[in-house]
Amino acid sequence: MNRRQNMSSVVICSNPMWTCEDSHVQKSPRWVEPSPVLFSSDHSTYLTLLPVLDGDAGHFTHVCHVDRESHQVTPLTHGQLTVTRILAWDNENHIVYFEAAPERKPAQRHVYRVSDI
Repeated sequence: MNRRQNMSSVVICSNPMWTCEDSHVQKSPRWVEPSPVLFSSDHSTYLTLLPVLDGDAGHFTHVCHVDRESHQVTPLTHGQLTVTRILAWDNENHIVYFEAAPERKPAQRHVYRVSDI
């Protein structure tokens, strides 16, 4: 995250030389809300929370799957709910558990699950 807090990046460093590269960079004209990342068991992909545009309704925070090699970002959740955190990722069964505020109910939190494939 930079000083103005309008850019955040996921930087992945590899040993033994500890070379680092940006895996994903998020920019916004306002501010960026950084999110923890959760790596797959083989470390080839990870999950994070990112804003996803839902037509005229605007941006909503969703669970996104990021491929480290191709840098492709795929939203796993959709709609006008706001994901607040990723609870767990069952790599073996391809299930992601997350907490979210339902549409137009920001004070509520529900637990959901979604497939990662």
